[in-house]
Amino acid sequence: MTQDFVTCKECGKATPNTTYCIFCGASIQKAREAAAPTYQPRPQYTPPAEVSTPDFEVDGLLRQEGGYDRFVLAQTREPYSDSELTQRLDELRRYWVMQIKLCELLVRGDVTGRVFTKVYDEYGVEIERIGKDAGRRIGEIRKRHEERTQEMNHLKDEYEELRVRVAVGERSEKELLTRSPGLLERINALTDESTRLGRRLAELDEAQGGMNPDEVADVGRKIKHCLRSVDGLVEEGRISERRAATLRSDLRNALTFFGVDVESQRKEQEALMEELEALEVRFKVGEFSLAEYEGLKREINEKRGNL
Repeated sequence: MTQDFVTCKECGKATPNTTYCIFCGASIQKAREAAAPTYQPRPQYTPPAEVSTPDFEVDGLLRQEGGYDRFVLAQTREPYSDSELTQRLDELRRYWVMQIKLCELLVRGDVTGRVFTKVYDEYGVEIERIGKDAGRRIGEIRKRHEERTQEMNHLKDEYEELRVRVAVGERSEKELLTRSPGLLERINALTDESTRLGRRLAELDEAQGGMNPDEVADVGRKIKHCLRSVDGLVEEGRISERRAATLRSDLRNALTFFGVDVESQRKEQEALMEELEALEVRFKVGEFSLAEYEGLKREINEKRGNL
């Protein structure tokens, strides 16, 4: 049996844990009290005082601080919320639609040139103001998306590199097990944020807002009708060439804003023109009668007018 020893408080020697020191005869009670651990009551837990949090969005951006062993969630204050941005885009769409309707009134002769110019320019000022505001906000979202995607890819490369170095024996399995949870947590957070921002940008690229495809197609037809009518307005002396240049530029911008596929429609127009030329050749060689030729020609021109 192993005997316990204590240090005598009088002579300082190690003595068996009995009643008296075997060297100097002093009482061992004081030595026992000194050797026994002192009980310290656990301090009572006091919850921290509640602190009001400023109105900001925790955007999930994980930044390195002193290397990748420490990281923090970056907190970015939004200039305004997504609902405000959506409201601005709705306002922008409304002004575009009103400007297009105003052009239709001009084409039909239902408004004088002076009144048209006054109202048209007022709408143009609002379109430019709201467009710049919304464009700046969309640019911020695009920048944040690029930053998160870049950092996410950097961390993925770092994680892959660590696994490779472990696989070839340069680094230990212990290091991989230690660092993997933190790296994967940051990668997942950045992936979620990048995906959310990417979806939002895709929604914003469809700037027609709540308009369905039929409504967008209808607006596109109206814009193109106004575009085709600009030269005639100049010839009639109802607008100046300078105003005509402004109208052409604005109407083309409207096509872009509403997401009308101008390139696809241009190709369809070219295909219909080729079909019309081929029809004329076939008529000249006697494949069709005049009545058949006129009927087919009319169908093709109707298709061109609907584009």
